[in-house]
Amino acid sequence: MKSSFCANSATDGLAFIQLMLSAIDFSADEAKKDKIESWLALKLLERLIETEAIQFPLTLEGADSSGVGYERPDFRISAGETRIGLEITEARHRDQAWAMDLSSAIDGACVELCHFRPNNKIDRKSGLKPHVVLPGKRLVGPGWKGFEAEREWCEYMIQSIQDKNTKLTEGGYHRFDEDWLLISDCTPVSMFIPSHLELVCPILHERLMAGCFKGGGGFHQICVRCQSEIVCFNKNGFHILRPNS
Repeated sequence: MKSSFCANSATDGLAFIQLMLSAIDFSADEAKKDKIESWLALKLLERLIETEAIQFPLTLEGADSSGVGYERPDFRISAGETRIGLEITEARHRDQAWAMDLSSAIDGACVELCHFRPNNKIDRKSGLKPHVVLPGKRLVGPGWKGFEAEREWCEYMIQSIQDKNTKLTEGGYHRFDEDWLLISDCTPVSMFIPSHLELVCPILHERLMAGCFKGGGGFHQICVRCQSEIVCFNKNGFHILRPNS
């Protein structure tokens, strides 16, 4: 079962969230997806409370993964008098996890992430090369040049958003006063982005205004968690929510 709580003030909310975060045990395999989604939802609310960007009373209720009641979106939030549906997803290359599993089975091997580009499907029949680098072997990939990493990051985000936005608008989700999407950045270029958010966020927002935010019917707010940074996009612009410490 995913996390749930109710708080009437910022002090109570932060205390509940810290308690619930400390109780999430990732070492156990069962319901690991639910645990990750709970952690992400709690960290988003924590940052919104810290930056005074959400109203009280505040409640979080996780979808019932047993199939009883609603299943989509993943969470529902009440913030003041506003009812919010929160869906959570990951942005990553479709073959990245498979390559990581391959490399973890070989002591000292690593994955050369520059081979994982948007819309580039890895040939899994080709064995370990070129994406898995064996111990003692040299890197052979071209890396990222100029603004390539930032452009690829935007493309990964757009792909994740379009997939969820299609399901939202086609009736695959229960709708609320506001519908939010939270994306966990697991892309091959995730390590480059936090120090370049001021450059890439205007570009992504422009694309969202031409797509998801155009004409209504889609998500009201899209939040992207980039390592410890969270960026929230809506029709009015974007806000980078940085950690207090």
